[in-house]
Amino acid sequence: MKATKYIFIALAAVLALSACSKNVWIDNAEPKAYFAQYGYSQNTVWNVDAGTYTVNFGINIGGLRPDNRKTPITLGFAVNPAIIATYNADITQEFSGLVEELPASCYSIAGTTAEVPAGAVSTVIPVVFNLTAIQAAGLDAAKRYVVPLELTSVSEYALNEKEMCQALVGIDLRQPSFYFYANRSGVVLASRKLIPDSNDYTDSFTIAGYGIPKGEYTIQVAYDAAAFAAAPTSIIPKSSLIIPEDAVTIKTDQIVYKSESEPAVVKVEYDPSKLEFLKAYYLPLSISSTSAYAPYEEYKTAFVKVEMKNRYEKNYASVLTVHSATTNRTGAYAAKKAPTSYLADVIEMQCATNNTVAGATATAATSATYNNKYMRIKLVPTADPNIFDIEYIRVTDKTNKKQNSAETLEADPDNRSYYDWVKEQFVLNYRWRHPDKATGEWVTVSEIMQAN
Repeated sequence: MKATKYIFIALAAVLALSACSKNVWIDNAEPKAYFAQYGYSQNTVWNVDAGTYTVNFGINIGGLRPDNRKTPITLGFAVNPAIIATYNADITQEFSGLVEELPASCYSIAGTTAEVPAGAVSTVIPVVFNLTAIQAAGLDAAKRYVVPLELTSVSEYALNEKEMCQALVGIDLRQPSFYFYANRSGVVLASRKLIPDSNDYTDSFTIAGYGIPKGEYTIQVAYDAAAFAAAPTSIIPKSSLIIPEDAVTIKTDQIVYKSESEPAVVKVEYDPSKLEFLKAYYLPLSISSTSAYAPYEEYKTAFVKVEMKNRYEKNYASVLTVHSATTNRTGAYAAKKAPTSYLADVIEMQCATNNTVAGATATAATSATYNNKYMRIKLVPTADPNIFDIEYIRVTDKTNKKQNSAETLEADPDNRSYYDWVKEQFVLNYRWRHPDKATGEWVTVSEIMQAN
């Protein structure tokens, strides 16, 4: 009983002391000043047609607690063009070599000091851009103009490392414009695979607005053969085919843009009957006109690669067993296969993909006999809608003649070949006569290909 009493007395004493104390957050040992957005930063000023536009560029004192600050802190800064030269010389920077100093007549900064008030740990440098002067200067909107600022001193504590005390306050002078959203980071090539009888022949493409005020703007999109002809080879390879104009219909050639949350969407429909397998076509779609503002020239065209494919063109894991009657050897191995579409119901694939198939010997060029030869297989419907018979078709038109099928390629008469639609699995049994033997013994392959 006495022991319990002493415990309560001790606990009460601790609580009493706790009630009298106050949690005090302390500053870090070495607070430092730095720009909140050091390095290159972009600031949009296109939403003002004239007059001035102010960017409040932030400075922080890291490691300080606002409640602890009882007196103001003074920071010194300067415009330092040398920062631009350093940035442009650094090839690791995103816009290396592209940055230019904004003429002094196009902006103003009051003074060379900024003050962090008592009870605060940050402040700003107001950079006032003169839009009227910028327009009068005839500056190139495609260039990246900056105001180069550097922190030079702090009345207390220290400056952070040099790179955190240097900033390129950039401005974006591009006018409001429309562009294909897919091109937002540069022109890209979209890809579309059309499968016959799938009833999925429609695509949608979003047109976004850059700096466009809310409203209702009419946009027209058109098939653009000139854009196809002028496309760089990095986007459209040489000797490529433009999709026939009658193979694509622009369903919504006149669309409406309202805001960033309600962009314009253009829909196109393809006609697969006008396209062929084994060919790649390119569709160029351009913003041809707008009711207000202009399309962004570099990103106003969307390019779409369109190809005919069949349902069976997938990636497969293949397990093969190969038997050579010539050597009475049997070998097994696995491979990854990616058949290509030849027709709606025909795919082309390799017969064997490994030099060590059964029957290979040290005879000169023997391994090439088995490596990289191709065949085509046709899927033939049966009474069971989920099972298709297989018809083997020799390949005879390869540029590299060694890749053509063996002249004696045929189905194995003792084992069925078929495709299981439900399992997405090919069960293949085929053979060819050994080309190095006058007696012509068979090389027989049993293969199971399972879609990944």
